[in-house]
Amino acid sequence: MRVILIGAGGQLGADLEREGRRRGHEVHAWGRDRLDITDSGAVQRAIVPLQPDWVINAAAYNDVAGAEKRPEDALRANALGVRSIAQACDATRATLLHYSTDY
Repeated sequence: MRVILIGAGGQLGADLEREGRRRGHEVHAWGRDRLDITDSGAVQRAIVPLQPDWVINAAAYNDVAGAEKRPEDALRANALGVRSIAQACDATRATLLHYSTDY
């Protein structure tokens, strides 16, 4: 199975990447340095050509104090970025598994 994992630089993402590879999946694991989910064009260009079966999103803006000071940054990552990922999944017929932050 071809899997794209977004948010691979975090604790959850690292664990998901390790488990996916252990199970023999083709895992394309990207951290923030590889894909900025707030850039909808970049999201489309990264996901669509790979035609994944699954996209797992473990990326989130979870700095609570930062979100209170810069709510637009949290909105871009936690809402608009996720929308861009969902649109790319729709274009490729991939299944999206999204982990949300509790912040």
